[in-house]
Amino acid sequence: IAGVSITLQANSIYQVYAYIVFQSANTSTGFGHTFSFTGSPSRIHLLGQQQRSFSDPITTALNDITSSDEVLTQTSVPTENTDMFCLTRGVVVTNGGASVMQARPVRGGSANNVSARYGYIIATKIA
Repeated sequence: IAGVSITLQANSIYQVYAYIVFQSANTSTGFGHTFSFTGSPSRIHLLGQQQRSFSDPITTALNDITSSDEVLTQTSVPTENTDMFCLTRGVVVTNGGASVMQARPVRGGSANNVSARYGYIIATKIA
């Protein structure tokens, strides 16, 4: 997802909070979210949670992302072209090199047409 990324400094510990909104043009698509990392951070512990819409509460339990591009459990799309929310929070520990953390959609199902609408990543350096 171009633009939804952040660079984490080397030898640091970050508290991370990310909020990404997805859409799909049809209901036969599964969707989810994950993150890619450059530089192979030494620790990644992110709890990812999905909501299909404001009126449809949490549809998946918290999933612990512990590696780059680890796939979360996918959720089906209840209504086409509606906002679907993904919230992630946790900790990333970098090693000797900087790391770029980038939000990524997880696509599945017969249509495979999930797209990101907007979102943000906040990373607060705590050590």
